[in-house]
Amino acid sequence: MKKALLSAVISAALLVGCGSDSNSSSPVVEPTPTVPDGALQGTFIDAAVVNIGYTTETISGVTDANGNYNYMLGETVTFAIGAIELPPVLAKGVVTPLDLVDTHDVEDDQVSNIIRLLQSLDDDGDASNGITITDDAIAAATVAVDFDVPTAEFEANDEVLALVAAEGSNDGSLVSAEQAQLHLETTLNDEDIIFGQFVGTWAITEETENDYELLMFTFFDDGTYLHYEVQPMDEDDLDGFAGAEWGHYTVDDADYLLQDGDTMHDSNGNWGLGDLITGAAPIPSDFGGETVKLSFENDGAITFHVTGYEMGIADGEEEGDTQSFDIAAIANNGLLGTWVLADSIEGVDLLTFTFLDDGRYVHVEVADGEEGGMEVGNYEVDSDTNELTVTMVHDLNGDIGLTSFVGNPGNLFVEVNGDSMTLTVNEDGAEQQLMFSRHD
Repeated sequence: MKKALLSAVISAALLVGCGSDSNSSSPVVEPTPTVPDGALQGTFIDAAVVNIGYTTETISGVTDANGNYNYMLGETVTFAIGAIELPPVLAKGVVTPLDLVDTHDVEDDQVSNIIRLLQSLDDDGDASNGITITDDAIAAATVAVDFDVPTAEFEANDEVLALVAAEGSNDGSLVSAEQAQLHLETTLNDEDIIFGQFVGTWAITEETENDYELLMFTFFDDGTYLHYEVQPMDEDDLDGFAGAEWGHYTVDDADYLLQDGDTMHDSNGNWGLGDLITGAAPIPSDFGGETVKLSFENDGAITFHVTGYEMGIADGEEEGDTQSFDIAAIANNGLLGTWVLADSIEGVDLLTFTFLDDGRYVHVEVADGEEGGMEVGNYEVDSDTNELTVTMVHDLNGDIGLTSFVGNPGNLFVEVNGDSMTLTVNEDGAEQQLMFSRHD
């Protein structure tokens, strides 16, 4: 597969230079209660879910007519229908049933159970125009329900069946798993939310027969990707070099990875996904470049099947030859994993950290369109003080990032609370906290 900013944040923040029809039981959605200064607004969707209760550490209420709720940055939100609580999740701009279960698989049993109940309790039985939970349904939901069970067990649950029979709109029965999944997929597509097994961060982190020191991809659910690569320079190909690439991607129905031909940041030359054939149905002989087909043949890994055509052919390969290799899912617990800046900062387009289980971190920042880049370093965290110390391995972004904290102890601290990470920075006598959200 050859081929921000902490400085901007720091100058801006610190690190410088371093509608449905309703029946008689439909609710009247009350105005949102007074919320604290600085509160943010998010939306719960499987279509907008209206009149469902929610609770964060500081705010409680019901979602409004657009499915909106309020939260403070870094809080967890729990949605509930009476005594039936959905799994808690890090509060953010858009929350879906996939987020509640921490998956990108629309066929997951727990996801299926949640969306079947939500859609079955919709007041008019038409989830395409929004899902409204009635006050009568809330009052009738007096017993907690376990969603983390096989679908067959869930659809035989007496409490679920009784609630749906009394307050449901689907002739008193649960919406089918197939119907519920189709609706969720339609909603996700309408919202441009990407779903599938490939969403996440995948990496080759040790030198291999391909000489990769680091090859890593993060596929985000907003349709963007990050490619990170470090390997020895090829004296016969000086147009590719270590760095990062940030662009848009899709995966088609045949599992081909497609890139739209445009990138928002490219600091690795012709390495990365820039040579991918972009058509929805790749036709080899008519295009130059490569195709990449994805599969999941081994647990915990994604397999890239890379086929070169014309200008994308590597030395010693024939046109149409396919090379396959696995890239493993990275560890994603505690500090380990990929973290994305949770709050917007003027001038900062992208700010991420990935902490690997081999003691390395990878940091990417992009500001004002193109400025920025990647750095790779080693890290340690003091378990008593949460101090983060770093040393630089590959500084490919100049003075931005964590450069100024190398050999400068007592100024960088990190704390993780579930899917939220707080990076505390002390510089020039000032303290700044940056909030990050985990990317699964």
